[in-house]
Amino acid sequence: HYAAAKGNIQAVDALLRESEVVIDARTQEAGTTPLQFAAYDGHLRAAERLISAYKERGKIRDIDAPDRQGTSALQYAALGPRGGMNRGVAELLVAQGADPTQLSDNISPLVCLSASAGNFAMVEYWIEEIAHTGRFSSDEDKDFIKRGIKLAKRNKHTDIVIILQAYCRRMCT
Repeated sequence: HYAAAKGNIQAVDALLRESEVVIDARTQEAGTTPLQFAAYDGHLRAAERLISAYKERGKIRDIDAPDRQGTSALQYAALGPRGGMNRGVAELLVAQGADPTQLSDNISPLVCLSASAGNFAMVEYWIEEIAHTGRFSSDEDKDFIKRGIKLAKRNKHTDIVIILQAYCRRMCT
């Protein structure tokens, strides 16, 4: 867990070479996996190595598997503080089958999480994903975007407020 959280590729690789290491082990406290730690801290290479090892060992049953609080690796990436680094991990997870609509039938809740965390790069990514998938249509989507604006304002993430307000002017009317 520590190696993945710190992005220490040499340590991750060394641990993965050990056949008895449980690569999807969960922490005692929250049931968090090494992949979730790597996602939160935006360590793309560690996430790539873990996913590859999971596949090789037949362990990657569900890339969306949550911790005990119900948070998946993709949601950890959305909440992470490292901007473009979190975006890289999110893109990898989605490419590997993670479902951005796991919180509801749309991506908008992830916009809200990233706005709250002040992660501009992730907010941009989710807006691009919404445009790419065409999954913005409901009043629930509009509510999540407006909630994201409120959270970004409260947390003084002015750049995110600006981008979400512009997006909302186009989509929330």
